[in-house]
Amino acid sequence: MTVRITAFLADSAEALNGKLYVLGAGWDTIGATSFPAVHSRVAIGVIVHVGWNDTDIEHEVAVRLETEDGQPVPLGRNGAGDGSSVIGMIGHRFTATRGPLQRPGDDLAHPITFTINDLRLARAGGYSWVLTVDREIVHRLPMRVVQATQG
Repeated sequence: MTVRITAFLADSAEALNGKLYVLGAGWDTIGATSFPAVHSRVAIGVIVHVGWNDTDIEHEVAVRLETEDGQPVPLGRNGAGDGSSVIGMIGHRFTATRGPLQRPGDDLAHPITFTINDLRLARAGGYSWVLTVDREIVHRLPMRVVQATQG
C-alpha cells in the first residue's frame, strides 16, 4: 500500500471541493486550569496521499486518541449521555479516483477533516492522535496537555 498522511491540529477545519479550509492550525499544546478538563473543539486536518496503484479502491481513514502510555481516550458518547457506548475512533471511507489531469504514477490527494467537540481530558500529559489507513497505523500526531495557571 502506498498511502501517506499529512496531518495537523487546528481550532476548526473543513474539507470542501478538494481543499482544506482551516482556522488556527499548527498547535500541539492545550492548557487547562483543572482536571478533568473539557476542550471545546479539536479539529484534525488530514491530506491522504494515495499512490497511483491504490486508486479506484475504497480506503478507510480513522483517528483515535491515546495517552502517552497507550491508553485509549474516549472521543465522546453515542446517545444522550444515558450510559450509551463510548466513541473510541472516528473514520471516513473514500475512493480516490484518477482524473483526466493525472498522469500514470501520480499520487492523488484526498483532504479529510475530523472534528471532536467537548473533548474530555482526564489529566495533564502527553497524548497522541493515531491515524490509520485501512487499519494500519500510518501517522501519529502528538499533543500535550499542561496544567495552566489562572490569570
